[in-house]
Amino acid sequence: MLNSKEAHASITILQRASMAAALLIFLFASARAEQAQEIVPGKIAPKVACENDATQTYALYLPAAYTPKSQWPVLYAFDPSARGLAPVERFREAAEKYGFIVAGSNNSKNGPWAPSATAIMAMMNDVSSRCSVDLRRVYLTGFSGGARVACHLGIALTGQIAGVIACGAGFGSEVRLSSSIPFVFFGTVGVDDFNYSELRQLDRSLHEFGIPVRIETFDGGHSWAPPELCMRAIEWMNVQAMKSGRIAKDAKLLDNLFAAQSEQAREYESSGKLYEAYLAYSGAAEEFKDLEDVSKLEDKVKNLKNTAEVKRSLKREIDAQEEQSRRSKELTTLRARLTQTPRSSTSEESEDREALVAELRAALAELKKRSDVKENTPERAMTRRVLNGFLVGEYESSRAFIDNKQYDRAATALEMDAEILPNSAWVLYNLASVYSLKGEKKKSIETLKKAVDKGFSNAKELESDTAFDAIRADTAFTKIIEELKKKS
Repeated sequence: MLNSKEAHASITILQRASMAAALLIFLFASARAEQAQEIVPGKIAPKVACENDATQTYALYLPAAYTPKSQWPVLYAFDPSARGLAPVERFREAAEKYGFIVAGSNNSKNGPWAPSATAIMAMMNDVSSRCSVDLRRVYLTGFSGGARVACHLGIALTGQIAGVIACGAGFGSEVRLSSSIPFVFFGTVGVDDFNYSELRQLDRSLHEFGIPVRIETFDGGHSWAPPELCMRAIEWMNVQAMKSGRIAKDAKLLDNLFAAQSEQAREYESSGKLYEAYLAYSGAAEEFKDLEDVSKLEDKVKNLKNTAEVKRSLKREIDAQEEQSRRSKELTTLRARLTQTPRSSTSEESEDREALVAELRAALAELKKRSDVKENTPERAMTRRVLNGFLVGEYESSRAFIDNKQYDRAATALEMDAEILPNSAWVLYNLASVYSLKGEKKKSIETLKKAVDKGFSNAKELESDTAFDAIRADTAFTKIIEELKKKS
């Protein structure tokens, strides 16, 4: 994810470039180019090279009915690992049904901002030059760090972005929310996602500032929204576009969407899921206000809000968020204490360090046990958020050091992670890669073997990972790859 310094830099860069970007991104709208041969409406093109910079590529989907004679809404997507195809595949069905162009960058990713800014502008310029884009309906989406990029970009390009679909994350903490947020916001988050509380709080904050917002949850962790939620996001954006006058009102579509959401709320209520019914009625009443008669839904909301079950559920939601914050703070405090306790030859300091390692291992083991229970409960979801949040934080911290070529700091962080998580294949694999980057070949081979013993099995990833170039010719490295290929 972007850190505070990078986030501020991103906004500054984009704000300075916003006027130029507006010209560069949209100037070509009046001079559309014919579609390249590899781009076929109704089929995903996984790797379209930008005409002005072939090193920048993106996945692209044009609906089957696409024709340059009409203007089409566009959705630009940002994945934290530069997997442009992932969001395009998720949004394909919705894009086909509602006539959206979808483009996902293969270059924009978590890490230093400048390369991602270049990738974003290259993709947006290229799509605008190739396709007939409706300039009043330009949307952004992203997952995790990509969601933060989408939010920052939407602020920087004020007035040019109609809406943001953020998956698994929202605005960074450095962004001061206000009524001036210039776009509507649809967020998605898994119930086990460590950013669940963040999205729930964001929902409340944006409502307070009068920003049109909808947050939808799904069973799962930190990931892109499932296709059915991507469909809901596009439908919600269409309703908002009708409200704002960006597109003409489609009475039939509104009636169908309103009926479907009202029916879903009634199903929750009839099956005794009163809290889910309360949320569904609230969301539908808010979404279709001034477009449909929502008076009956609003009455349902008032009545359900006063039931004991809904009151308990609302309190349980807040309690779970507070518990997640408390448990997460305990882990980060222990981790910080361990960082401040260096390895030492004196028995007293060694005992202190061993005690901290044991305490952290025990805390993580308890969370793991509680998160592995079969019954799907709020308690299980909360422990998964805490555990996954800690693990992802450790991973991102070490990756940041690696990306900035601070290999000594990366090795120190990963060595500590290996103490805390001795059975983690990904910790050992990353540590082996850092040793290779540092030129410590023997340590790299030994640690890589440990990673394989703990479950690492991706021969293709290992073969293509340039971090291991220093030991690529080593016979021991070659043997590891050969053994992995045999197992697979």
